[in-house]
Amino acid sequence: MRAFVESDWFQRLPVKPISLYRAESYLANPHALPDDPLIYYWDEEDKIVSFRSVFPAAFNHEEERFAWLSGAWTQLDFRKRGLSLRLLDEIYKDWDGRLAATNFSPNSRRLYERSTLLKPFCKVSGRRFYLFVNSRKLLEGRMGNLVFLWPVIDNIARLWARNKLRKHRLEKHPNIRWEKHAFPDRECMEMVNQQQSDYLFKRGEVELKWILSYPWLSTDDRTFKQSYPFSSYAKQFEVYTVKFYREEKFLGLLIYSLRDGHLKLLDQHFTVDCKEAVAHFFINESVAKRVEMLTILHTELAERIAGENNPFLFSKEFQHHIYSSIKRLPQNSKIQAGEGDFMWT
Repeated sequence: MRAFVESDWFQRLPVKPISLYRAESYLANPHALPDDPLIYYWDEEDKIVSFRSVFPAAFNHEEERFAWLSGAWTQLDFRKRGLSLRLLDEIYKDWDGRLAATNFSPNSRRLYERSTLLKPFCKVSGRRFYLFVNSRKLLEGRMGNLVFLWPVIDNIARLWARNKLRKHRLEKHPNIRWEKHAFPDRECMEMVNQQQSDYLFKRGEVELKWILSYPWLSTDDRTFKQSYPFSSYAKQFEVYTVKFYREEKFLGLLIYSLRDGHLKLLDQHFTVDCKEAVAHFFINESVAKRVEMLTILHTELAERIAGENNPFLFSKEFQHHIYSSIKRLPQNSKIQAGEGDFMWT
């Protein structure tokens, strides 16, 4: 991998199959082995016209590893030639049929269903809430010649949001306080490790340190913004750990990200039911940061936020489907909101 991204050919490629930030993350993956194949591509005339990448992961209740599919792209004039499916077949063979995918595009979902290699395994449900709406992000590609309406829609949404906020009173849970930290501390990691066996996918202290130490996004380097088709740059990208206490008793933690106005829950661990306090936190944080969107992939928590005296203009149901080619996976294990590559992007 390192030799590949440092090669002259890689530097000359107009479209690159991986960014340096993602490559560093792949290299630091605690579940990766030196001979793991991670990038698959089809090149013609010395240029990559289709590619896929994967990264190894592990289950808590199985010894064998598997690979998350992450990032599939084909040049527009090479589509409908079956290149992406052929790459998927190669990945399937190399990884002994042990693949999983989530956080994918509608096109990728259709390809998985057409290939029959991956089948729906489960879904993580929640809601997406909207506050200071950015119509360009929401409606780009759907408005055709009506793009001139974006500023009008945004101004109306801002006025509506400000009017709602004037009537909204920030509140905290009366018996629970929270603290915000840049990185999980020892107390957090001990709780994560204690609860790890309850979850299907392995994400204990080792995995969290890897994920949080090797982000796929940069806030100051635009090098790959034009040459890599997926996430590599953001004007704003922050990840925080929030600890919850009742008096001095530690109740649990959550991890969330804020990227260019989009706040989303990634991971959570609690010893008691704190949904009301967590709902208060996300409402308060959304107001304080003037967010455009809040994504909560947790059914009960999302319902609690929707049921509160919340300031959001509207919300809609939001789901992540997980597809897998692995047979006989446990159906009763817990699944975190940020599985697959959702936590990085």
